[in-house]
This record gives sequence, C-alpha cells and structure tokens, in this order.
Amino acid sequence: MPEPLVIQCAITGSVDPDPERRPNLPTTPEAIVAEALAAWRAGATVLHLHAREPDGTPTQDREAYRGLVDALRDAGCAAIVNVSCGTAGGRAVRDERLGPLELAPEMASFDCGSINFREQLFEGDLPFLRRMAETFRGHVRTGLEDNLWYRRGRRATNAMLVERIVRIATELDRPLATPDEARTILGLEPR
Repeated sequence: MPEPLVIQCAITGSVDPDPERRPNLPTTPEAIVAEALAAWRAGATVLHLHAREPDGTPTQDREAYRGLVDALRDAGCAAIVNVSCGTAGGRAVRDERLGPLELAPEMASFDCGSINFREQLFEGDLPFLRRMAETFRGHVRTGLEDNLWYRRGRRATNAMLVERIVRIATELDRPLATPDEARTILGLEPR
C-alpha cells in the first residue's frame, strides 16, 4: 500500500493585494483563516500561511501570525500550520523574517532555489534542492499562492484546488494522510 499523501495548501502568498487582478486571493486575516479552514476541510493536512495586515499588506509581524494560528486552533483545525519566513513581498529582511518562529510553529518555510524577486535574488544549490525533493517524497502542494485559476476562465479557491488533488489521489488509489499521519510522515512531534 502506498504511503498516505500529504497535501499542503499555500493559502495566500505575499503578493500585493490587488482586487482587480486577484479578486479570489484572500488578503485579510479573516479571509485567510476562512480559506485555510475550507482547505483543511477539503483535505489539506498542511496549511502554509503568510500573514497580512488588516488592509491586506503582507507582513512578517509575529502578532499577525499569532492571530492566524490562534483563529485556526480556536476553530478546531487539526492541520499542521506552516508559517512563512519569507520577505513579506520585500518588506522584511534578514532577522525580521524570523518573527513567526517565536511562535514555535510545527513547520516553517524558507526560500530556496534561485528566484528573482523584485531587486532580490534567492539562491539555492542543486544538491540542496535534491535533498529537499527527496525529503518531501512525492507529496503535493497546491493553493492560491501558486495558482489563482482552476482552469482557463475560472478562478479557483483553495478548497477547489485541494478537492482536485483529493479526487486525483482517490482515482489513483493513493490514500490521504490525516493530520496525525502527516506529522509522522514529516517527522514532526504528535500533537
């Protein structure tokens, strides 16, 4: 029997709020929490979060992350919360990016690979990227951070994207990991 599939959903990302071009992207704390809960209910076992100020501006502020994490836990969400240690769209540098780690999250991201982002370059060498790929072992990431469209002409929600992965995994007889199974697979402490 194949290993259960871990589905990670990247809820929003750190692009500037632009309701004209990205009306389906959650850009308020309330919308981020609602989208994260919907993705979890659809089958996501890891929720990758970027925090935003009430006006939608990306931020690395620890308290903004605390609000998201607490709201998810208060709603009974059992998913693994993966906070971003990114630049909040170029607004945070170096140690400012580490604020969310003070919350002791189960997971946190960091930028790897070579990426041009405005005036910044993120670099990662190939051996490191290979080790990262081997560690994730065929699990899946989806979400509005990576893709705003369900198909040509139809905007997506995070739940729609997760439901698609659930459907494909089911059709391929790949079992889906529960949050506790995902913790074991990813080497995290049980909750």
